[in-house]
Amino acid sequence: MSTSAPAGNLLILSSGSKVAIAQIAQKAAKKHGATTFACDHRSEIPTAHIVDVFKNLPNNSPDDYIKQVLKYCQEQHITLLIPTRHGDLETLDKYRSEFESIGTTIALSSRETLSICLDKLRTYDFFKKNSIPTPITSINSNDIEHPFFAKQRKGSGSQGIIFDPSPNDCSQLDKNWIYQKKAIGQEFTINIYIDRTGDLSCSIPHQRVIIENGEVAQAITREIPQLPVSYTHLTLP
Repeated sequence: MSTSAPAGNLLILSSGSKVAIAQIAQKAAKKHGATTFACDHRSEIPTAHIVDVFKNLPNNSPDDYIKQVLKYCQEQHITLLIPTRHGDLETLDKYRSEFESIGTTIALSSRETLSICLDKLRTYDFFKKNSIPTPITSINSNDIEHPFFAKQRKGSGSQGIIFDPSPNDCSQLDKNWIYQKKAIGQEFTINIYIDRTGDLSCSIPHQRVIIENGEVAQAITREIPQLPVSYTHLTLP
């Protein structure tokens, strides 16, 4: 199969076990006569057997990894790059203009939106401003009743989280940590697609059944009729 298509090709970044994303992307790409590529720093992953072409790119450092991706996009005529890991987003934004200069569009929100979504304290402030129920979050542990969590403001994958830390534990944490009240109840992830005008095209709630390193390993798709309609027109930067 040719690795260059007149319509341009699609690359899934850090594809890992994102099988559903790979299947949907490949189906859409084929409709336009394009080739679906995927890359990761590991070779033995499920998506390597789904896409048309898989590339193993060593992840020595965030900048080095993205520079390799940039070169690969130019070589393979990639016109759409789909990131799947939080850890890649800020570095991708840093090189956004370089990707645009070779004709590659990154499926990436604006810098200000990323700044909100990747910072748990700014996310909390955004939720409060838009009247979205959210666990109490603060930079001061004295503001939160037990039990609560200590988390890094820009952490991901549940790395380093401390459950119900002691006053001594809290005194050793710096300003990059926040404290968040424990939420009780069933946990859901809601995948949504918002178009360029800010309108919600679809929302798919998934009940999180098995969680590994902060990411869902098994989920059940649920229909939730009472999903608040008022949240479908949020104004993001």
